[in-house]
Amino acid sequence: MFANIAVYRIHPQHVEAFKARMLRHAETSLRDERNCLRFDVNQSLSDPAVFVMYEVFRSPQDFQAHIEAPHTKDFARTRDENGWLAERTVYQLEQVFPVARG
Repeated sequence: MFANIAVYRIHPQHVEAFKARMLRHAETSLRDERNCLRFDVNQSLSDPAVFVMYEVFRSPQDFQAHIEAPHTKDFARTRDENGWLAERTVYQLEQVFPVARG
C-alpha cells in the first residue's frame, strides 16, 4: 500500500470554498478510482485553516494515475487559480504495518 499525506494551510478567507471543493474531490476520487482505497479529509480544531488529507492507494503507480486524472488536475487548477493555498507539505509513505492482504 502507498499513502499520501498532504497538509494544506489555506488562506483564511478561502477556507469554506476550499473545504467544499476538497470534499467533492475526495468523493470523486473514491468513486471513480478503483485503486484509491481511502481519502480522508481532516480539518484542524485549533486552526480551521489547516487541512490534512490522508490518501491510500494500492501502489505508487495508482497514486500517479490519481495525479494524472482529469478530476485531480481540475482540483489543482481550481485551487491554484483561486489562490487558496498558503502552504503545502506532502509526505509519501509505504505502509509497513499492518501488512496488506491480497
